[in-house]
Amino acid sequence: MERCGCTYEGQYYHLGQMFYPKKQCNYSCICGNQGRVACNGRFSCSPNSHCRIRNGVQACHPVGKGSCSVSGSGTYQSYDGKQINVPGNCMYRMVEVIRTKDQKQIHFSVSVQQTSSHGKVIITRKVNIVVAAYNITLIPGLPWEIRVDQIRAVLPLVLQNGLVKVYQSGSFIILETSFGLRVTYDTVSTATVEIPSTYKKAVRGLCGNYNDKKEDDFLLPNGKQALSATQFVKGWTLVQEKVICKTGCGSKCPQPDKGSQTKVENDCKILIWEKGPFAKCHSKVSPKTFYDACAKDVASQLKDKTLLCRYIQKYVVSCQQAGVSINIWRNTTFCPMTCPANSHYELCADTCSSTCASLMMSHTCPVCLEGCQCDEGYVFDGGKCKPLSDCGCLVRGRYYKSGETSVLGNCIEACTCKSGQFSCKPMRCKEDQVCRKKDGIPSCVNDPCFKKTCRERERCVEKGNKPVCTPVSKASCRAFGDPHYETFDGSQFSFQGTCSYVLVKTSGNDKTLTPFSIINKNRLASGARGSYMKSAIIKLPGHEIVITHGERNKVTIDGKISSLPVKLNSGNITITKSGITGTLKTDFGLEVTFDWGEFFKVTVPSSYYKNVVGMCGTYNNDRSDDFVTPAGVRVPDVVQWAASWSVPDNDRTCWHFPACTEQEKQRYRGPEYCGVLVDKTGPFANCSKTVTLAQFPNDCLFYACLTRGSRTAYCKALNSYVNSCMLAKTPVSLQWKQITKCP
Repeated sequence: MERCGCTYEGQYYHLGQMFYPKKQCNYSCICGNQGRVACNGRFSCSPNSHCRIRNGVQACHPVGKGSCSVSGSGTYQSYDGKQINVPGNCMYRMVEVIRTKDQKQIHFSVSVQQTSSHGKVIITRKVNIVVAAYNITLIPGLPWEIRVDQIRAVLPLVLQNGLVKVYQSGSFIILETSFGLRVTYDTVSTATVEIPSTYKKAVRGLCGNYNDKKEDDFLLPNGKQALSATQFVKGWTLVQEKVICKTGCGSKCPQPDKGSQTKVENDCKILIWEKGPFAKCHSKVSPKTFYDACAKDVASQLKDKTLLCRYIQKYVVSCQQAGVSINIWRNTTFCPMTCPANSHYELCADTCSSTCASLMMSHTCPVCLEGCQCDEGYVFDGGKCKPLSDCGCLVRGRYYKSGETSVLGNCIEACTCKSGQFSCKPMRCKEDQVCRKKDGIPSCVNDPCFKKTCRERERCVEKGNKPVCTPVSKASCRAFGDPHYETFDGSQFSFQGTCSYVLVKTSGNDKTLTPFSIINKNRLASGARGSYMKSAIIKLPGHEIVITHGERNKVTIDGKISSLPVKLNSGNITITKSGITGTLKTDFGLEVTFDWGEFFKVTVPSSYYKNVVGMCGTYNNDRSDDFVTPAGVRVPDVVQWAASWSVPDNDRTCWHFPACTEQEKQRYRGPEYCGVLVDKTGPFANCSKTVTLAQFPNDCLFYACLTRGSRTAYCKALNSYVNSCMLAKTPVSLQWKQITKCP
């Protein structure tokens, strides 16, 4: 009784069904639990839909549909009718729904992977559809089966109570959803994606934006119009990890063979003959675009003897889906179709109601398409025709062949269909095994990482059947301004010493890690600003790279000045520039980002966790030991600690702290100078409860010593702390300027 529906004005409705009992669909109702009906009297159909009665039920229906396709060597036709040619071997985003806050359309995406390209006789495409949290893949050369989340599934298939249906219709695989998406795939290279008009202006990709305007179909992901087809295609190319693809064909693009052009045109003319097998379809589906694409593409791909047939087949399916009957056009010498044992070719094949699954779940194809039909007494069991007695099992919308063992989930169950009975047993991989999917079938295989020991912040992954340790994260240390530092573990401090210091280097504890070191040289700036990073020396195995303040777009490598970009060790070290920023990258994960001025950042992979030392800290997720000397001693005084990381250079005048006698320091630490910051009854006492004083008193003392007690520098240091208090929304007594005599 809990699943029963509702009765409203003498009409029965299913639980969860939305219906429109009044005219013009301006009154919507939904059938809820326990037979209760909830109605909304302020309703109207969405744009590009209208109120119509279909199959005896009144509802909002789309006013039409749009069709986008890819075929041949790469001919895309958008929803608005624009055609482009897309050569290459990349994965392309064909169509996807634009995500918005008030989005009403169900989200989906369709992408295609061209799996064969230059030099291949037949160009094939794999189609990937993401809908309702399912990742569905249609694979060339595999009729009657697909992949759902990388798991093999035999057709027909029903997911989420009919939200998604995938079935074989003739020689095509068709995916349909309850919201109007339909993908038709010939299991070779042709795919057509149809969507209802309710998706107008709500989609993007190579299929365009579906707004009835060809001229703006070259819309890029950033919302701007591409200046060329090449730029447009590149914008919708999916970047795949460690996969290098080409979006064009350059000088190798196939050109129409002029000597064969006339013959090809004559062959393709079967599409437009007034007395040909498709004449009855011309008024319903114009053959012109099909003919033009056929004549152009086939003449450029003469080695592919099946391309002509697939172009004709594309038109045939368009006609049949439009409800037009087609005359026989294939024969034993022209585009013959080979069928498996116990089956034969039919122009109108019924591959939906003649399957093993249809015996347990009624299913008819919306229209019949040409393809192979099982002989009398046989039904489709996947791609083979078998007697009824050999049929398998249908379980929760999925069909399983008889006698086959199916592994479910992450190798947690092994299920078998036998004599129409589906039974499962729990399974578990051995300790030295892992569950892997091969050709869509999960199985337990030996785990190459079982005996592999990785570092603390690494994980083992399988690459080429070999175990490889890879970092799980990254950490960054940075220096900026005059200069301020932030360690790998997040400690912050300021230090204006003008000598050379070890910013970071490998500790040497793990000899298997690639060693490196970075030494920064500071210099005193003019005026009362303090110091700045003058240069950084990056020492890598075999190379010494120097980055110098102000020398933009250049670095010094092994004593020689080089302009960017630079590649070293066959690309194992690269130094590039983007805008005002330079970036050094290594094959072992070290990355240095800089602007030749105020900013310098070092990023290391987690392989170096607990294996670095220097002013960037120890990178061990513990801030308390960031300030340790090379001898491992913790030092609370930043100046003393930083001095321990200094290295000899040729600057005899450099200092770790400005020259200042103990008497002067005592004076500047007093209440008339920097002592006011730590005075518990002073004007800053309230702020010190929320904003940690940290380096502010030391900074104040530094500027006081540097400028011999200059009130300007002193007030600048106090202002810096006041600003920090303001950012923390903590008020500072308005009397602070009077007490400190700052303007």
